[in-house]
Amino acid sequence: APRWRERFALTTASACEFLADTFLAQRDAVDGVIPVGDIHQAERERLFTALRYLFKCQSYLEECVEAVPFLRTASTVSRFQGRVARKTAALHQSLCKLAESTPAPAPAPEGTKCLGAALYHLHASLMAVQALPDDGQFSLFLSSLYHWMAALHAELAKLAKLPGAEDYFATQKSLYANGLDGNSNPRTVYELGSCAMTELLPNVEAHLNFSISLSLRCLRRLGELHSKETDEKKQSVWRQSLDLISRTYFELVAHFGASGRFTKALTTCNVGLQLFKASDDPLNEAKLLLWTVRLKLRGNNTWSWCPWSPLPNASDEEPLEALPQFQMTVYEQCVAHLKDVVQLLSTPKEVANATPEDLASLKAVAGRRLGYVQVRLAMSRLQAGQLPAARLQGFISEGACIEAAVALWKSDGYMPSEDEKPAMELILRALEVFDRDPDCAGLCGAVNLFATAVYTSRALAKAPAEARIEVKLAERHSDRALASASGSHPRTFAARVVKACLARHLRRGPEAARELCRAALALPATVGEEAWNFLRAELMNLLLRLLKDRKSAEEKHEIKDRTNSLLKAWDMGEERTARLGDVLQFLEGVR
Repeated sequence: APRWRERFALTTASACEFLADTFLAQRDAVDGVIPVGDIHQAERERLFTALRYLFKCQSYLEECVEAVPFLRTASTVSRFQGRVARKTAALHQSLCKLAESTPAPAPAPEGTKCLGAALYHLHASLMAVQALPDDGQFSLFLSSLYHWMAALHAELAKLAKLPGAEDYFATQKSLYANGLDGNSNPRTVYELGSCAMTELLPNVEAHLNFSISLSLRCLRRLGELHSKETDEKKQSVWRQSLDLISRTYFELVAHFGASGRFTKALTTCNVGLQLFKASDDPLNEAKLLLWTVRLKLRGNNTWSWCPWSPLPNASDEEPLEALPQFQMTVYEQCVAHLKDVVQLLSTPKEVANATPEDLASLKAVAGRRLGYVQVRLAMSRLQAGQLPAARLQGFISEGACIEAAVALWKSDGYMPSEDEKPAMELILRALEVFDRDPDCAGLCGAVNLFATAVYTSRALAKAPAEARIEVKLAERHSDRALASASGSHPRTFAARVVKACLARHLRRGPEAARELCRAALALPATVGEEAWNFLRAELMNLLLRLLKDRKSAEEKHEIKDRTNSLLKAWDMGEERTARLGDVLQFLEGVR
């Protein structure tokens, strides 16, 4: 009796498999007959009918296994079960693709798809093949399945950010639970029911973590695969999975940063860096290092935490003044990170992962940020050591550079200290980056102006004949500072005053007077009276000295007339500008 029961179950299972194959073969006959709007419905009914027959086939095969008394029949049933399991898994994948293209029912946001049903079918496909032998093809299949599930969770993370996400995920839970139309295997639904509670919630962090975990499973499976027959497919899935996991890591870090969970974001960066280093992916390692720097310098509120603009930049609006003592260690770490980024982007092996344009953009961003951090760190070291150059930090700030220039004019300079050397080296390295980058005009002007003030102060403390090196360096940096700021700008005024101060020290009276005239023409009209009074007094002093030094009576008369006309028009805005232009034009011919 058991043998007849076994034979009956085996025959019935074969018939169910035949019927399932019949429905699967009807696709070509259906195409072109059903109206376009009903194609999804007809395809769904055909696939679910085939799936029901495969479920019946599995049920009869289980009865057959219970009644098997002979080893020979057991082997036949085992092969039969493996074949049916593969067909069931393939059917669930077809239904997953169908669900991914099916619009989600109301009240879901417009344009969304039935990702809950798609996730159900992938889980069901995974359960269908769990008992299969672990050969090369099976490992590749599982890897592809894990990658597919990871991609679905990445999409669900994006949907969780949309308005109305609660209603969408509630609808997707019901679709998950009944496999889209209620025709799924009840046992499979029961076994996967717990997944619906944990994996279909409007939780961005949970979906991103699921995506990373599944991608890691995919990479682990692929790492264990050594079959030469699957090398090409393995490499394809490997690249796709690495690309997905890199995007997911960036989105997860951005999500933590946007919600103010910076410690968690830094922890995620550290884990991601280890992964990219182990997988020999220097491009994504460099990007994640940039994110690490961004998180450690998070005090700047002008940075956007938008996940699709993940590369921090240096802005002209960012402050360049000295840092508090407790932040200097953080900036030192950031310098090390950014040097690693530059080194990673200079190796030849990352070129395969990025276009030359993207690579050049990344290098520019890393260099720009490195220069900015080096300047802040240098200013902090100068201030922490109470070095004389720290008194000149006002030249870095646009709002304080006018007062700093006036103070330098009235000072006697200072002798350089050996302790200043490391800080000045950082500043000069930053300038190498800023001078080559047209997008850093503001930063370049500010730092060059500070360097001009430092070398001018050193020159003021020496005799003119002994300060040749300082004079050359000051002139070079002042020209670069003026090239970065034109028109009526505080930095233009400060650079002109510093140049005039240096010329006065070198006993070049006409040049000093010309630079003060240019400084007056560059002074914004909104500044206070103190700057104008300073210019008036010092320009008159220079003109009077020039008057005394002239031997020609005609030149003396010309200087006297122009000085008197400038004094009369000093308190009249437009008239003063015209008279300053006349004086400057005259001084151009005076040597």
